Amino acid sequence: MLPMLTTKRLNLRPAVMDDAEALWRLWTHQDVRRFLFDDETLTYEKTQEQVEVWAGHHANGMGLWMLERKDNGGLIGEIGIEPSTMGDVDPGMKGEIEFQIAIAPDAWGKSYAGEALQAVLDHAFNTVGLSHIMGVADVPNTRSRRLQESLGFVLQREVPSSPLPLAIYKREAG
Repeated sequence: MLPMLTTKRLNLRPAVMDDAEALWRLWTHQDVRRFLFDDETLTYEKTQEQVEVWAGHHANGMGLWMLERKDNGGLIGEIGIEPSTMGDVDPGMKGEIEFQIAIAPDAWGKSYAGEALQAVLDHAFNTVGLSHIMGVADVPNTRSRRLQESLGFVLQREVPSSPLPLAIYKREAG
């Protein structure tokens, strides 16, 4: 089981199947899915499958956390770390670990993403023992790119992809 993580303003609790409906609503919001799942509108069943896939990484200290505000318990998004699935798009990503994050649009611009990502990076480096972690963003996704750069991720390369080219980032431990 994944540990509960906390920050100044957030509780990061491991996602469970009961979170599938909330994740489905988040992941199908037009402003979120634009840069997530290649703008595909996931079915509820596909969302459930994704929750199961994420749960399969728990034994390795990885998986998906739900982001809840401490002040009101409101759900504002999700964040996770998992083995990369980008190897077909960029062979350099085979065997790498990457993060994923999605924040509800009404919580954008409040630095929740950086706060949550820092907590997950601390867990990845200090508990899981990763030496580095990768980040992937669609090139036009300036929010994601700024987030990564603000936390010390360094652009490694841009790769052609469909529907949008991808920016591949790396953050070393320490």
